[in-house]
Amino acid sequence: MTNRPPIPALLAYLHIPFCHRVCPYCSFYKHTPGATPIGRFIDALGEEARRRIAEVEVKPRTVYLGGGTPSMLSPGHLRKLFGSLHEAMDFHTLDEVTLEANPATFDLSKAALFRELGVTRVSLGIQSFAPHVLATLGREHDPEQAAES
Repeated sequence: MTNRPPIPALLAYLHIPFCHRVCPYCSFYKHTPGATPIGRFIDALGEEARRRIAEVEVKPRTVYLGGGTPSMLSPGHLRKLFGSLHEAMDFHTLDEVTLEANPATFDLSKAALFRELGVTRVSLGIQSFAPHVLATLGREHDPEQAAES
């Protein structure tokens, strides 16, 4: 019998490339709404996630939705995408489900929706509480929105 090394925990990263505004420091792949139909993108991403997860022997232990700004998606788009993810894997076996959020697109109703969908961690991109730094970075939120979020 051969001793096999332990299988590492896998991560499923889903990139949501949509932003209301493109921050000058960001080098990630992104689109502003309207440049790409969000609904079609979500359909394609959900199908891709289902197929990829089905074809791997070891299922992801962590799911991370980054971007872009995943929190800017509508509740309908989020429900559709997470519906695909729930079809592809058992969320009860996951260690973590993270979603990146921008304070300008995050509030209590979004927090409740994220929880309902199975998100266990929100990565809140505050960047700074200094107004001049936020302006330089081209951020949509102000210090008050950051504190409230």
